[in-house]
Amino acid sequence: MAAESNLTDTNNNDNHELQQSETQYRRLVETSPDMVLLCDEAGVILYINLAGTEMLGYESPESLRGHRLDDILHPDSKFDVARRIRELVERTQDFPFVEERLLRADGSALDVDMMAFPFFHQEKYVVHLIIRDITARKRAQAAQGRLRRRYLLTAAVLAIIAFFVSGYHLYHFSESIEFCGVQCHSVMQAEYRLHARSSHSHVTCAECHIGAGASWFVKSKLSGLHQVYAVLAKTYSRPISTPIENLRPAVETCEYCHSPKVFHGNEMKVFRSIPSDGRVGDPEVSAVLLKIGGFRPESGAFSGIHWHASQSDKVEYRALDRQRLKIRDIRVTRGGKVTTYERSDLPELPADAPWREMDCSDCHNRVPHTFQTVEQSVDELFLDGRLDRTLPDGKAAALYALDGGYAHEQAHTAIRSRLAQYYQGKHPEWSRNHDGEIRKAADTLYTEAYSRNVFPANGIKWGTYPDHRGHQGDAGCFRCHDQSHQATDGRTISQDCELCHSVVLQKQRESRVPEALRLLLLHR
Repeated sequence: MAAESNLTDTNNNDNHELQQSETQYRRLVETSPDMVLLCDEAGVILYINLAGTEMLGYESPESLRGHRLDDILHPDSKFDVARRIRELVERTQDFPFVEERLLRADGSALDVDMMAFPFFHQEKYVVHLIIRDITARKRAQAAQGRLRRRYLLTAAVLAIIAFFVSGYHLYHFSESIEFCGVQCHSVMQAEYRLHARSSHSHVTCAECHIGAGASWFVKSKLSGLHQVYAVLAKTYSRPISTPIENLRPAVETCEYCHSPKVFHGNEMKVFRSIPSDGRVGDPEVSAVLLKIGGFRPESGAFSGIHWHASQSDKVEYRALDRQRLKIRDIRVTRGGKVTTYERSDLPELPADAPWREMDCSDCHNRVPHTFQTVEQSVDELFLDGRLDRTLPDGKAAALYALDGGYAHEQAHTAIRSRLAQYYQGKHPEWSRNHDGEIRKAADTLYTEAYSRNVFPANGIKWGTYPDHRGHQGDAGCFRCHDQSHQATDGRTISQDCELCHSVVLQKQRESRVPEALRLLLLHR
């Protein structure tokens, strides 16, 4: 009797422990953040926890019980999962975590890690699956992969160009303005100096000349190998040839900041210059209202000057010269209609000559490396007060002093000599009593005008690099708007001033500008 009592107690204890174990297991499964799913050998879902239904986007576990496992498997994973479960049941062995794909209730794919093991329950095999959502991990891996590829490409290019130097800091230094303008490309000293005092001085060379992305970085470094050789062998062009061939399209660089969809409307542009009679104290004033235009949300179209940058229409051209100054053919695609304009007085181009699509750099070609003309430079110095306005024949004397083909090391002395020579010939008495003023003016002309725009060692003279914005001192707009490019129906590209701007003042002496207009134009 005692033995029977002990056996009964043992069985009761075992049952109690089993119930406790089942309760703990159920609590563990139901609170697990992973999906726990049970299915039979035929793939019928017997159980799924709450985390699993939420992961798949179903309302409750009951909505999936009785369904086949195939119903939640992505087509990419159906065959593999079915094979593994068959092997698992036949061999009664686990299969470890592997990556698979499921289907959510809305039909979207879900990346998961899946593992399974069999157990015998109520005289049949049941497959126990544990499924973990790895969406976040896959995203992180994809981002890491892209980042890794970018760094590998960058490292490869740097190894070609500077194989004897390594390290993270070299990469960043090679992208800096100082590296481009001083350390590596000393031949670019002119561009470097102009950039330093431009409105783009905070923008690095690489941001405009290369832009974002590894592919253009690689292209630029590979294409730069022959430039490195030319610098070392001193065989580079003097002056540096422009425009740059195969420059990255402006839509991928300039338009990160200067979107034609944002800049629109009209803008007042005022020009002040010293008149031909040299009266520095009473300059000439011209003012035009530029029809900047741009994207107009109300019409969904581009207008004004920035129509040329329209994303829906297209302007293409072919030039006879590398500088793109002699434009022979122009092709305009607008509203689906193509019109070609030709200059019959210029030699024909081959039929297979490439067309260039117009972008920002075809007009804004010297940003941020704008060289002034000699007259612009002298006018600015007088108008800003950096040159003494009381100098007799100030403008004529300054132009005479700067108009010489001096070697760089001789320029300072030569400008002093020519300015003194001018005054000794034109104003001898005044020059004898004002030698100090003449020397000071000559020094200003050298440092503020000549040294900033003329670089004899690089072959850069006054006017070497024209600025195509507008048409002052360069053909600019008139390369196309010349009334000479004609379509087959007789239409020409107009040269009408009102197309791009309205003239408010035309070379009017400042003293004669009405007070209200003077306040509006000159004291804003």
